[in-house]
Amino acid sequence: MPSQTVQYGAGRDGGQQTSPKCEGREGTELDGSACFSEDIESARRRFLAACDRIGLRITSYRGNTPDGDPTLFCDVTRLGSPDAKSVAVLCSAAAGPAGLIGCGIALGVVEAGGLRDLPRDVALVLVHAANPGGPIWNQPPLPPQLPGGTTDLPHSPGHAIDWSILRDKPITAMAPGLWDVDVLKEIAATRLARVEKLCVIDTRAGHGPFGDVRVISADPDPSAARTRGERWFAPGLGKPKDDEPSQLTPCGGGLSANLTGVRATNVVLEFGTRRTADVLFEGRDARRAALSSYPTDPVWRANAWRCARQTLQQAYKGLQSDT
Repeated sequence: MPSQTVQYGAGRDGGQQTSPKCEGREGTELDGSACFSEDIESARRRFLAACDRIGLRITSYRGNTPDGDPTLFCDVTRLGSPDAKSVAVLCSAAAGPAGLIGCGIALGVVEAGGLRDLPRDVALVLVHAANPGGPIWNQPPLPPQLPGGTTDLPHSPGHAIDWSILRDKPITAMAPGLWDVDVLKEIAATRLARVEKLCVIDTRAGHGPFGDVRVISADPDPSAARTRGERWFAPGLGKPKDDEPSQLTPCGGGLSANLTGVRATNVVLEFGTRRTADVLFEGRDARRAALSSYPTDPVWRANAWRCARQTLQQAYKGLQSDT
């Protein structure tokens, strides 16, 4: 997939921020709840403008959108020392509107104080919209029953849905064909070269109670990586059930699998979106909820950013202490 490397610095587009909510000027800090956007286009615009103001270098990967669909991008930047051997990565594999959670957290790192947390000897890679097509689905309906089918994509936006090809497929099968493993390989080769210790954090919506946050190990049990995760984040680190959304796609899309000789730790940061009434709609409807859950509640969003920031801080400390 072709990539485009852009240096965003002072003066690009006059240095102006398009979104009125996202000021983040010198001496100010964006409120956590305001980090989150309502669509992928504005999320990207705000993220690029925020990176522009502090001179971060962005590599953009154009998505494989069908003719007539929006032009979408995955944008990647690295913060901190270019020589750091210990690196944390924010890379969400979520599909559907829940993919915007990761976009909001990436903006929070740049605009809501997250930069101050980064130690001198640890770097951070932000992968903004690794699956850029996911968020353009607006709560796709779930049919009464999913019949058998293939691995082909069901449809493109604005066209009829062929539900016959979705049986037993992960939620990412419902997204346009924008998820490209070659992008992850290039990110690993260009942004994570010479890395010795890695922590991949994947943000997703989950079936937990509204506002609850879980850190879930995405490494096998038993393994040295899982032991590290428990030491860094919590004893008895959570493990998803086989039918939970966290289990349907690999952490960060499988980013760490593209690296060899790296001590990698993979965790999913899952934000609960289930209200009391949702308990009545389990089973097949749970898949729809996982794909479409992106709460607008400002308290939920502020808490999501706060917990993501704390998880990043724990990852930094773990990377520094793990020798």
